[in-house]
Amino acid sequence: MDRPVVSVSLQTRGVHRAEWAGDRFMLGPEDICVFHELAPRAYGWSGCGASQAITMDAEYLGVPVDTVVRASVRLRASPLHDLLLGHLRAFWRDPGRLEADPGAAALANSTTELVRALLTSAAHDERDRQVRAAMDSSLVARITAYARRHLTDPDLGPERIAVEHAISKRQLYVVLGRAGIRLEQWLTGERLEAACRLLASPRHAALPVSAVATRCGFTSPSHFTRRFRAAYGLTPSEWRRHRLRRPTVELAREAG
Repeated sequence: MDRPVVSVSLQTRGVHRAEWAGDRFMLGPEDICVFHELAPRAYGWSGCGASQAITMDAEYLGVPVDTVVRASVRLRASPLHDLLLGHLRAFWRDPGRLEADPGAAALANSTTELVRALLTSAAHDERDRQVRAAMDSSLVARITAYARRHLTDPDLGPERIAVEHAISKRQLYVVLGRAGIRLEQWLTGERLEAACRLLASPRHAALPVSAVATRCGFTSPSHFTRRFRAAYGLTPSEWRRHRLRRPTVELAREAG
């Protein structure tokens, strides 16, 4: 027998109508919809509509059915709602590329942690022991999700990230260090990958390299070029020419 799943979906087109836990809801593009397979529910839309969903093994997620149902009707009460919403939107921009990435398993674990934390937070009082435990276990996932949402901000750094998560800079480095993440190097790597996507996009072929650097959170075009060359072995302009002319060629970033 198949194990039950929990679905987490975003509404990408139209207004959706849902009914569960005895209540009726209207769901739009700013809402996350969560269903447990074992809980009665109705979901759909009239006219034109579409949604994107991920499913999780309910046993692995580790959140009881009644907790999922209780949380699902008050997700916006949790401070984690918008964080997970941004994470899921980024997840759906290019799921095929993410699935093929060596970090796919770690991403799946982080996504599960964020969903678990949101459901626990929404279902219980924030002072509850379960909420504190869920928030602690999802801290790394919340930090990296927050950082990815703000990569284009040039002032994104350890001080701001620590303040946003109510921890000290020392705690920040300790928590990330346990997960094998060196913050400054990780931020630079994420920004470089964002730059690669812009440089490889025909839509942005006329965008100056200096503007690409700014859009990806680099304050100095020369610093951006140095870091890009160190990572990929080419300048951003060379990489762009090579990529746009030969789209099937993959250039692997050098470790460092």
